[in-house]
Amino acid sequence: MSVFSKLFAAAPSPVIGLDIGSSTIKLAQVVKNLDGFKIAKLSVRPTPTMSVKDDGRITDPSAIANEVKEMVRQSGIGIRRVVSAVSGPHVVIRTITMTSMTQRELRNSIKYEAERYIPYSVAEAQIDGVVLRNPLPGDDKNMEVLLMAAPKDIVHNEEEVIRQSGLSVEAIELEPVALLRLIRFSLPADILKQTVAFIH
Repeated sequence: MSVFSKLFAAAPSPVIGLDIGSSTIKLAQVVKNLDGFKIAKLSVRPTPTMSVKDDGRITDPSAIANEVKEMVRQSGIGIRRVVSAVSGPHVVIRTITMTSMTQRELRNSIKYEAERYIPYSVAEAQIDGVVLRNPLPGDDKNMEVLLMAAPKDIVHNEEEVIRQSGLSVEAIELEPVALLRLIRFSLPADILKQTVAFIH
């Protein structure tokens, strides 16, 4: 099963979110109430020196895992399932056009199509695709697909941090898609009819 799966479904409850940056590590438990979403528990610690490159690549999973263990202990978070994300110039997200097929057929063929769009070997990549429109308006032979790819070593190191922390991997998302989930599940429907921008 792809670690990118279930990107457009609401995350099962309860899970915790883990963000590993080059300067800080953030661990958060978010809960939903009548007013929307709120952060129930949060822990932020400095990222160990030289353990994450500026491009987001984790170089020392064990050092980061030790920090995450301490964050879980100090925050009192009892949830074990983690959703995290990867980002950086090596992550590829783009819409492409493919011959119409089912989601199951797409899983078997997306890696061949991805060769045209990713700057590294498909053998070294974690690849997934989600059907956005099938068929395309005015074109019943083709469909629009969201192609997502990241180098396997980047995804593997993210998973290693979580496992060495004594936690379990619920999903590894791509950061831009995680933001899309935030928009979809936290903003009112009428706002989504407008142009929405996040500024960092």
